[in-house]
Order: sequence, then structure tokens, then C-alpha cells
Amino acid sequence: MNIKICISFLILLIVSAIVSSAKSDNGSNNVIKSPNFSLVKYSLMKKYTEATNHARLDKHLKNLAVERHSGSEEIKKVAKYIVSQFDTEQHWDVEFDTFTDKTPFGQKEFNNIIVTSKYPLDDPLAPTLILAAHYDSKYFKEFKFLATVDSAVSIAMIIEIAKSMEHVLMNGSPKRLKLIFFDGEEAFIDWTETDSLYGSRHLAKKFANQTLVNENTGESKPFYDTIELFMLLDLIGGPDPTFSSAHPPTAPLFKKMMDIESKLSSKRMISYRPNKYFTGQFLPGEIQDDRISERKMLRNSNNIKDDFQQPFTPFQIEFLAEDESITIVPNFRMEELHFLSGTYGPFVPALPVNVPLWLAITLKKKKKCKIQFPQWLSLERLTDKYEAENNVETSFESMPPYYIEIATLLLSVASDDTPNANGIRGLIEDIINRRQNKLSDTIIEALKPVQSVDPLRINNITMMEINRIRPTICSGLNHLQKISQIEQSVSSTSQSSQQQPSSSSQSSQLYNTTSTTTTTTTTTSTNNLRNSNNNTSYS
Repeated sequence: MNIKICISFLILLIVSAIVSSAKSDNGSNNVIKSPNFSLVKYSLMKKYTEATNHARLDKHLKNLAVERHSGSEEIKKVAKYIVSQFDTEQHWDVEFDTFTDKTPFGQKEFNNIIVTSKYPLDDPLAPTLILAAHYDSKYFKEFKFLATVDSAVSIAMIIEIAKSMEHVLMNGSPKRLKLIFFDGEEAFIDWTETDSLYGSRHLAKKFANQTLVNENTGESKPFYDTIELFMLLDLIGGPDPTFSSAHPPTAPLFKKMMDIESKLSSKRMISYRPNKYFTGQFLPGEIQDDRISERKMLRNSNNIKDDFQQPFTPFQIEFLAEDESITIVPNFRMEELHFLSGTYGPFVPALPVNVPLWLAITLKKKKKCKIQFPQWLSLERLTDKYEAENNVETSFESMPPYYIEIATLLLSVASDDTPNANGIRGLIEDIINRRQNKLSDTIIEALKPVQSVDPLRINNITMMEINRIRPTICSGLNHLQKISQIEQSVSSTSQSSQQQPSSSSQSSQLYNTTSTTTTTTTTTSTNNLRNSNNNTSYS
């Protein structure tokens, strides 16, 4: 990838975050936390796409792309070079986070480098934008490893971004820029929870206990509460790469990068290329770097089996579904692929092999394989399932737990790999609608008794089906709670009327009015449930 272009993207993302905040502060008390790229002027876009100096980048890489494993003399030289690139008198404060930790080779010293902009001067609680990368290299006894892509290029990029941002930060920026260079990211032997991420693990604990205080106002805030953006740069510098989102909570920020690329391309500030750098493809998988794996967090959730208590979004459910195994027929030859989530392959042309759905989709989009639809996703099997769903009113047929997500993904990406794509698509929609209607009717029946709601057990319902109906269920239960409160009030009023006969006429009128309200509310609730089901979309 053209490193200059990538630097331009990141600079414009940071500038848009700062400009968004400044724009909001001028006209409103509500600070826009999501960067608004539309506020960045054409002149700024032009400036930052032309500002990067290739000679400086070459100089950085000459000093950074050396063997520099943690604890060595070489990494100390690299750390010294990184610090020398920052003007500590006018623009930056530099701090070393030095500590020792146990490694497979005994105790080692590590040094995280933290570089923080001096501005804004009068607000230590200002929102913080963080760019980070690790500056150590993997240790190999057998040969010298320079680790240019992992991650000398990322360090050089951050240095250049910081230089380009100095005047923006100094001239009234409402946000602070912090640069973190981690030591000890690489494992000394094999990647484990204790032999990896030495620097980021240590710094995360340190930041968790850090509280910032504004001496002028007395206001205090945990450091983590000030972080508005954290972007880790890693494995950048290879030829013709693409970047995909892999973390659902930060998907909106990734979308900003896509917007920036589209805007620069439309204004011809970057060269046209048929494949975008920042793709809309979501790539799940175990990501263990200087951030916590979203997948691991979801899988280890204590409430993973309690679908109503753990309200996953459709995006997160699809994320989990893409771990399901699928069979592909590759048209290329390659040895085994080793991921943290598993080993897949080898790949031999015309020889079927099982891979996760996310990998199958990626290879299909690159025209490297055909996907074999699972047996349950055949026209015959789905026809049988649909007939069975229609024959029974009170129970549900067993379906794969992610049948909606898998069918949607395969039909959108690999419809040419099955001769019955349109028929399958129609049957899937019919099954979804039939099951949703049955689910609505089942819940409506359960909600009819106003006095109490007995425990309801429904088998063979998937997470996505529960996700679709959860808001309506919660709304219905809220209605029942209000009805119960009204009935308690009516009961109290009736008891009072028996003790005071002269008020019987008034009490009777109140009871009759309340009863009408109860009936109307229950009817409205069940009608809303049916209407909600009719408006549900599974696109």
C-alpha cells in the first residue's frame, strides 16, 4: 500500500474528529464524539494528501527496521530515535513506562513510550485521541528478523502523523493526541497469555488506576473516560492490502475511514483502484494483539445461554455465525493457514476442505473458491422444513442455530454456486415469516392472563429470532406491569367502598372505567405484537 495514502487517511480522521468537536462547541453544548468528515474543507484534504515527505519516511525506516527484540541494546537505540523525533519544548510531553516482567528467558526490562500533546493547555480532562503501535520485533535465534511490516512502518506513520498535526493541536484544538509505542508485544517463544503483550498488559493496568484532575475546577475523571478514539496500527506496509472491520463496537469509526477514501477518490486526490483499501466486509476471527478480542469476550460471557438477558445486536449475532464451518472447493494451491482461531487447509484445487464461514466468504470474494451449500440449505430439505412448520401450530422445527445469518450471507455472496438460489431464498423467507408468526401467537397466548404470566419455554428458537421479537416482548411485559398496578389500585378502592357505603356509586364507576382501560391496553399490546411481526425485515 502507498504509505503516504494511509497516513493521509489517518490524519484526516483525526482532523475530522477535532473539527467536529470545535464546530459543535461553537454552536451547541453537545460535543460530537463521532468524527464528521463532511466538515473537513477541501483545502485541508488537499493539504494532508500532499504533505507526507517520502525522504523522511525512508529515514525513519532506516532507523526503525532493524532487529529490535525486547531487552536488547538495539531496541534501546530504536526507542531513543523515536523520542528524538518529538519537539518536547513546544509540542509534546514524553514519558517512559519502564517495568520488568518474567519471560521464558528470565526477567526482562520493558519500556513503553507515551507521547502526549501539550495542548489544550488548560484542560487536563480534554477528550483524548490515541494512536498506538508496538516497536519491538519478534525474536528468532536462527536468523535476523527486521519486522518492517510488523511494525516499523506503523511507527514511521505515527511519527509523520504527529508532525503533521502539531499546528492543528497548537491552534485551539479541544482534544488531546496521545501516541503510545508498546514494548514487548511479541512472544519470546510461543504466543500465550503470559508470553505476549507485555507492554500493553502493563500499561492497561496502569491507566485503569489513573485519575486526571483539573486543578482549576477541582473536577476529576478516570483516564479511560477521556478516551474518545483508540487506533492500533499493525501489519501495514505490504503490497495492495485491504482493511476490514473486525470489532463491532468500533464499526462506525471504520465507516469513517471508508467515507474518507471515497471522498478522496471522488475528488481525484488519490489514484483510482477497483478494490478499495477499506472494505465493507466484516472479518471476524481471533485477534490477539494490543487489544482484547471481541469474539473471546462474547464467547466467555456468563449470560451467553440466556438470550433475553444478553441482548446481542444482529451485527454481533452475525459475527458469531461466521465462525460456523463451511465446505469450499478451492481453485488454488497453498499450505496450511495458521490463525489463532485454528489451522485450515492445506488447499488443493478441486479438493473440498472445511473452513470458517468468514474465510469462505473472503476467498469467494477474491474468486479463489466455490462454496458448497450445506445440506440443510437445499431446496428439498427446506421444502420439508416449511411443510413441517405449517403442520404444527404450537412447536418449532429444529433449525441450525444461525440458519438466517448463514443463508443470508451465502445467498448474497455465492448465489452462483447453487442452481436453486431463487427457490432457496424464497423458502428461507417463508420459513422465517412462518416461525415468526408462530412465535408471536405463542407469546400472545402467554400474555393473555392478566393476573400472572407463567414461565414460558419455547424450544428450537434461534438467537436472531429472539433478537427480532425481544423489544415487543419487553413492551408487552411493561404493559402487564401497568395493568397489575391498576388492578391493585382498583382492589384497594373496592375494599374502601365496602367500608364506606355512601361512596359505592363513585367506586363502581371507577372500577368500570379501569376495567375498560385494562381490556383496551391488553388488546393494543397484542395487536402491536402482530404488527411488529408483519413489519420485521430480514434483509
